[in-house]
Amino acid sequence: MSYEPKTDEELAKEGLLADGTYDGQIIEAADTFDSKGRDMISLKIKVWDNSGREKDVFDYISPQWFHFKFKHAFESAGKLDRYNTGEGCAEDLSGEMVRVEILTEEQDKFPPRNVVKDYDRSGAAEKSVSQKVKEEDDELPF
Repeated sequence: MSYEPKTDEELAKEGLLADGTYDGQIIEAADTFDSKGRDMISLKIKVWDNSGREKDVFDYISPQWFHFKFKHAFESAGKLDRYNTGEGCAEDLSGEMVRVEILTEEQDKFPPRNVVKDYDRSGAAEKSVSQKVKEEDDELPF
């Protein structure tokens, strides 16, 4: 068997996105509670790097902590009107395209991981959900 030896650091960083801003789609969103019983939204975001490689990144947003990030998620998804009602929820974000600022977080007892620092409000993600789904459908062999 032949392979390229790697350091523990190289192995830990394999599969991570470089720090930067990327297009993503919220593929799962759930209304839930944090450990102190406060409302929050749990998000699973499929993120694409510049070469089209996909990575799932998880995020938790709440108006109870980091309210700016909570608001920015709704803005990035084009749902500021829903945020402004004071009743925004997971269902409003599910399936929406967003732009996310990704950072690599070092951890003491675990390998590094990608985290969402914030949501880019400068414009919607490049492609709408319907465009992305249409492209995926076009690639089907039948």
